Amino acid sequence: MWFTWGDLGFAGVKTTCGNKYCCNPFHLIPQKIGVFVDHDSYLESFELACELHTLKQRIAEYCVEEALKEEERMITDAEHDERASLMFDQDTGFNERFEAVVSDLLTGRHPTQSSLPNPSRLDKPEDNEENATGNE
Repeated sequence: MWFTWGDLGFAGVKTTCGNKYCCNPFHLIPQKIGVFVDHDSYLESFELACELHTLKQRIAEYCVEEALKEEERMITDAEHDERASLMFDQDTGFNERFEAVVSDLLTGRHPTQSSLPNPSRLDKPEDNEENATGNE
């Protein structure tokens, strides 16, 4: 094959006559570079290419969906942080806090309306003082 057609690089060679020991250069074709012996092998490779394309498309759609979900989570977290800073800022007036609490209650975003992953943690209060013994 090399003497007749030139260097094929790392491509394999396949015989068209069925004899795996055949050295007739007219019976040898390179493998996996788009040359097909018969119509069936072409159809099989075309079907595989279609399946591969569909799979790549589904993966791309999944990546876009996950990116959109992550962006929504980031926006929601930013809104919660903004709302928390509004609630706990000492300079915020009563009207703004009241409006924030009422709007949270109406939209279902208030902490009392959320389900906690471990509600039994709230049964017993924790002491978060650093010096509980009184030694200072």
